[in-house]
Amino acid sequence: MEHFAEDGPRTANGSGSGVARGRSSMTADEERAAAIARDRASDRDSSSYHEGSNMRGGTRDGFTEDEASSAYDASNDHEGSSADASRRARRAQSLVVVDPEEPEPGREARALAPLRLPSLPDQAADVARWERPLDLVSLGECLVEMTRRPDGAYQASIAGDVFNAAFYASRLGLRCGMITAVGDDLFTPMLVERIVSERIDMSHVRRLSARRNGLYFIEHDAWGERAFHYWREGSAATETLAHADLARTASYIHGAHFLLITGVSLAVMKEPDRLRELLERVDGRTTIVFDGNYRPRLWGGAHEYQFRVETILPFVDVYLPSREDLETAYRGRDVIEPLRAAAEAGVQTIVVKDSSNGCAILVDGELRRIAAIEGVHVVDSTGAGDAFDAGVIAGLLRGATLEHACELGQAVAARALMVPGAIDPAFRPHAIDAGWDTPLP
Repeated sequence: MEHFAEDGPRTANGSGSGVARGRSSMTADEERAAAIARDRASDRDSSSYHEGSNMRGGTRDGFTEDEASSAYDASNDHEGSSADASRRARRAQSLVVVDPEEPEPGREARALAPLRLPSLPDQAADVARWERPLDLVSLGECLVEMTRRPDGAYQASIAGDVFNAAFYASRLGLRCGMITAVGDDLFTPMLVERIVSERIDMSHVRRLSARRNGLYFIEHDAWGERAFHYWREGSAATETLAHADLARTASYIHGAHFLLITGVSLAVMKEPDRLRELLERVDGRTTIVFDGNYRPRLWGGAHEYQFRVETILPFVDVYLPSREDLETAYRGRDVIEPLRAAAEAGVQTIVVKDSSNGCAILVDGELRRIAAIEGVHVVDSTGAGDAFDAGVIAGLLRGATLEHACELGQAVAARALMVPGAIDPAFRPHAIDAGWDTPLP
């Protein structure tokens, strides 16, 4: 599959095509037709991005009507205040996250066992979910991943932190979309085919001619520790927002419950002011999730990273850093300090990923630990944190408590740890829950 476009609400997947229970009596085909009609109405006076190469059926970049299955809500104009107090007030009314339950006394590390997600709490929550065409939009880069196999040869696949999260989220049944840019090289067909095959909406994936895709090689030792070698400077993904229509991009994000950005997104995106402006436009309308994901080689120094993080924290609702990243980026400081600073900036939900120690939730300025899963045979730790993000988002969307959402995140991450590379192509929901073999409604 090689059709994709810069923007617009068309989609190349079948996700979200079911009937919303308790919402309407429309059939799936009727809802799809309605989505396409809304798409046409919003695009009537807009020009599409056209790039002639590798396009099936001519030179038109875009999805066919048969591939269209979701649309974004372009009718809601941004009405935001620049004051942090107003942001927090609007955010408090729109968040889907909840306070964690009290941990069980004497709770010990959990063995790797089936984990059952709770049902949505009531029909109203079900209907509320279907009021938006997407559950998660990921903003960042897709990379070509070259993983060394035991025989010494390298295997090519697609990765990148936000794609990894979208992959696992889609496999968990979430309706996902991506905002990124891809290049025009021999890897592009593979990238596009993989994104489409995972039922991830590509209506805001932009193709740039005369640009290459980012590439990295990964090697790991017997303990699952990784060594990365990147070639991403000047890649297409670095220009994702450089020429984007921010109003339309924001409208697309408004049609999702969650937006995921990462420290890598901050580092590689050119024109950081445009990213901040985009976050201002969607603040209070979509729950913004930020994974700190600190990669020292992408920054001029830790202080540069800290500054960029501080500029976006007022817009962040859910912060998912790792202890390792905090210790590296804020060397010499107790990790609780930047977490408390994030809470003071208005972040309402903070979860720290702590590798084999499990994770911890920030509650009243202190960390409350959630035990790790035992019995995980670590093959490769690449992508495990991204898988955790997907599980947490899926749990919160499902109506789980924050603690239960973190347990789901750890269960998904455990499966990512057991395979080489960033994603597990064989991953399915039943891999973590023998009793949950159907996607989210």
